[in-house]
Amino acid sequence: MDFVSGIQVEEALSRLAELLDASDADPIALLVCGGAALMVQGYMPRTTHDVDVLTYFTPGPFIETDLRRHVQLPEQVREMAAAVAADMDVDENWLNVGPSGLVSLGLPDGLMDRTSRREYGRSLVVHFLDRVDLIHLKLYASLSREERHIQDLLSLKPTPPEMEQAKEWVQAVGSDGFLPSDLDRLMEDLGY
Repeated sequence: MDFVSGIQVEEALSRLAELLDASDADPIALLVCGGAALMVQGYMPRTTHDVDVLTYFTPGPFIETDLRRHVQLPEQVREMAAAVAADMDVDENWLNVGPSGLVSLGLPDGLMDRTSRREYGRSLVVHFLDRVDLIHLKLYASLSREERHIQDLLSLKPTPPEMEQAKEWVQAVGSDGFLPSDLDRLMEDLGY
């Protein structure tokens, strides 16, 4: 079953936090992008089958350049997320680090200063990406020409300067799968 609202995503995160709190787990902070970030912050109505985590870290002061790629969530978090999945009848991998490769490429400057920070219990903090950073990541994802990424990008109603800034970031981080002309064509097709 998919998450059909931001409220349902937040319910899953709250249930996860309850389990983490009850087990006296080490606190964890998640950096969340994708459909869940769009939904929770009210940028657009849509559904999603997962919560995409770019990375995780210990809550508290940190340096943005210290954000690292993780290939999986901590075992305790994965186990408790699986319990939430069974309880809510959602995909067992509803919480995942699928887009974590973007961390290795380099995230947009100042990203952490722009996130929307929400606390769920004592043990879970979630940083949802800001609209500007979602535009960057959705432009990058739209190079795949997958309709959902393009629709997400367009729903954010980026201004021409925001798209130009996102384009510069995409060019800077590069990709093995596209040429600069692919990005130019995409921008033109999107009306920018």
